[in-house]
Amino acid sequence: MFDLENVNFANLLFDLLTSLIATGLVALITYLISRKYLKYINFAKKMKKNGFDFYAETDQIDFKKIFTSAKRIRMLYVSAYGFFMDNEKIALIEKAAKRGMEMQFLISQKDNEFINDIEKIEIKKGIRKTKKINEEIDEVSEKINEIKKKYNSALINIRYFTTQYRMPIVIVDFEKNGELKTYGWLNLTLPPKTSRSHILLRGKTASSPLEKENFFNLLEDHFDTIWELSSTSKEKVIENLK
Repeated sequence: MFDLENVNFANLLFDLLTSLIATGLVALITYLISRKYLKYINFAKKMKKNGFDFYAETDQIDFKKIFTSAKRIRMLYVSAYGFFMDNEKIALIEKAAKRGMEMQFLISQKDNEFINDIEKIEIKKGIRKTKKINEEIDEVSEKINEIKKKYNSALINIRYFTTQYRMPIVIVDFEKNGELKTYGWLNLTLPPKTSRSHILLRGKTASSPLEKENFFNLLEDHFDTIWELSSTSKEKVIENLK
């Protein structure tokens, strides 16, 4: 028979309180951890819903894969000078041109306020010493025209925007088994630092029109709209104000 007289209520109460405190602490810690990481989970879900799949460093764009197997590439830079002065990338572009890959390059038009402001910022911070952006645009245009002359059937086009301030963009279409998949890279570039000092976001456009929040559909539309509004001439048009 259970004898209450032999029960040490003090120890029993102490053990009970200790158990409750331990359980409470575990529950509190679990709650705090869950609350903290729930924010990250919700953020990740929101980013995924908008088409983002990861961020990476600039040099992690696999241009070799792109120029070897992609159907089309669209690129938007200030001058793309660093890209087109890289002999390995020129070799990749030439191979892509030879196999008929479509390429669209958007860079700044010469002698406009946009590049003048960029130059002032870079000169102030000691990043730009001698070469002007106008000179970079000339050299890049010459490189592209040389490739077009070398491969007459190459599907390469270049246009020049004026004041549409933007961040570096790369959009690539891959086709597999008749299905087109479009990926985009957006470099969060803040002058005077160069694009290599910033975060690169990657994602893909929506596969369904129901995915209305997809950021990379906006990115693609942004590029295509600027393309339509941009000039085929790198020289600034001087209007006759009579």
